[in-house]
Amino acid sequence: MKDPRVVPSIAFSGILLLALCCLSANNASFSGDEQPTITPRIQDRALQRKIETDRWVQRQRELMEQHRPPRMPANMPPRFNREDYQRRTQENLSKAQAEYDALKKKATSKADYVVALVTIAQAVHDAQNKDRAAEIYSEAYKRYTEIGKDEVGERKARASLWKHLGYLPPDQFDKSFEQLFKRSLQVNDDEYGMDGHVAQAISERGSWKNPPFDELKFRKAAIATEASIEGANSPHLEYLLRSCADLCERDGQLDEAENFLKRAAGLNKSVNPDKNSASKIHLAEFYVRHKMYAKADQYWPTIKTIAKSSPNSSWLPSEYQRLAEAYLKDSRVDDAEKVLTLMLESSGSSAMDSIDRLLEPMVVGQINNGNLERAQKLLLLRTEGAKRCSDDRNACHWFTKLSEVDLALGQTEESQKIFKRVKIYTALRNGDMNKLVADRQKLVDRLRK
Repeated sequence: MKDPRVVPSIAFSGILLLALCCLSANNASFSGDEQPTITPRIQDRALQRKIETDRWVQRQRELMEQHRPPRMPANMPPRFNREDYQRRTQENLSKAQAEYDALKKKATSKADYVVALVTIAQAVHDAQNKDRAAEIYSEAYKRYTEIGKDEVGERKARASLWKHLGYLPPDQFDKSFEQLFKRSLQVNDDEYGMDGHVAQAISERGSWKNPPFDELKFRKAAIATEASIEGANSPHLEYLLRSCADLCERDGQLDEAENFLKRAAGLNKSVNPDKNSASKIHLAEFYVRHKMYAKADQYWPTIKTIAKSSPNSSWLPSEYQRLAEAYLKDSRVDDAEKVLTLMLESSGSSAMDSIDRLLEPMVVGQINNGNLERAQKLLLLRTEGAKRCSDDRNACHWFTKLSEVDLALGQTEESQKIFKRVKIYTALRNGDMNKLVADRQKLVDRLRK
């Protein structure tokens, strides 16, 4: 983005930069309309900048100390009271047992028995009797298998079993999971959040140390089961495929991890296009993390298309953020800035929090490196984005920073114009106007030196 405002000489910008660096990372605001007077060139610019930076670091330490949360009083009771926990656990167990005994005295549905047994198993498990909880859960599952798939209460019983399927004894878990998973897929039942149930069941099964649990093998089997029922290109496979990729990446099996991610990125996107798009960005991030930059670059046209077609997506901002952070981790600032610029140009209100977490260090870094024009470009994009948002809580902060950079570049008139808006906004939000005025005066005083 080219700005029509005139940029002064490099020498002029360099002198003003020294004063700006010490305030830029401190969320500084400006006050007053007085014009700074420029003194002769500073002879030892590096030394002066180090002095200013040291002062700023010391100020940050002081601010952190001022805002440190208060220590807990010594006489404050602990948050966790073991006796109270044991009492409540026993009450829950007694209540669950009483409800089950009441069911046995009257004619009731099989599904009600399953729900009651699951409740007892959960209470017993909370009472630290894991083996007994496994026996009760096994009985609950046995009763569930006696219910026909079209029988009244089947869905209710199945939903109850999914709550803690991992409580089952390890030698029964694999077969029981497969049967319950198949039935849920056959009736196309995602009402209860199938991905969440699968994740919890696997996590609970992993808590059993014997026999050892091969999680990757188990997840691959679940993928095969789901693919056999819904098709190899089913969008519902996305969670399992990405989780397998994570396990492979953790174990250093990068080729296999890449294959899982490529398959996830190529799934049918008709059900949830944004979620499918997130998988494509995640694949690009995987390539960056492992320094496969050429492969990541091949996905850039796709990423641009995704950004422009889904400006208000709730899935994508965090994926873009992780992609930019992966570039920054490898010191590829230009690539990270490219991702951030794409977000600024095409994203709506839902992306602003992710954008701001990236933008702050990048703007400060550009300013500290003397790249004021690049910092200005990012800030112009961010403030334009603020105009598209109905409620941007950080808008005043970014307009203030843009005013700072404009002033450092000698674009005084534009800086004053923006700062007047900042003052109006601060007044409307009942902000600290005295601090705003004082901070700007400090900057003006520094620019005179």
